[in-house]
Amino acid sequence: MLHHTSTIRRICALLAVLAITLSVFTVIPLTASAAEPASSGVQSRTVMDNAYISKKIAEFKSNRYPHNSTYRDDPNNTGGYECFGFANEIAKYIFGSYPTYYMSAAYVYPGWTVEYGGSAIDHLQEGDIVRYWYHSIFITKIDGDTITYCQANVPSGTNRVTYGNTITRKELKSRVSQQLTSGGTTKTGWVAHC
Repeated sequence: MLHHTSTIRRICALLAVLAITLSVFTVIPLTASAAEPASSGVQSRTVMDNAYISKKIAEFKSNRYPHNSTYRDDPNNTGGYECFGFANEIAKYIFGSYPTYYMSAAYVYPGWTVEYGGSAIDHLQEGDIVRYWYHSIFITKIDGDTITYCQANVPSGTNRVTYGNTITRKELKSRVSQQLTSGGTTKTGWVAHC
């Protein structure tokens, strides 16, 4: 298990180095803007990658936060609170890091890319973090137009963890297209990929 986690970490670190190298020579931005989604650094996931992600989600659910448990905020370890902290924590558990400690994704850690706006949903992958309105979710499965995710803090103020939530791709795209309502930003929602 430790070997798989370190392999994913190495892949993310290698992708970050590649993105930095490419940006020096081709002037590719390291973070995305609403007008120009980043393409460097986003790895194409295989079935084996998705199987690994599913296995790690099951471990996390079993060992850390079972369904209907209460998420314990740990901003020093996850960069956030409630749903945002939970999504970051599960990302850190699987990939060894999380994408950002800003809800607006103003700064993105190496190995991660962020795409803003509804078109980001066209590139959605299992293991992505999605931020819309004032909420964050972690994508656990994609089956055609049905997106399955886990989350914390629904209903608001409870920090309750739930798995197996579903939303249509169309509805999620609509939500991510709208302006964030937290973090004092004018940016739209976003998707973070490792």
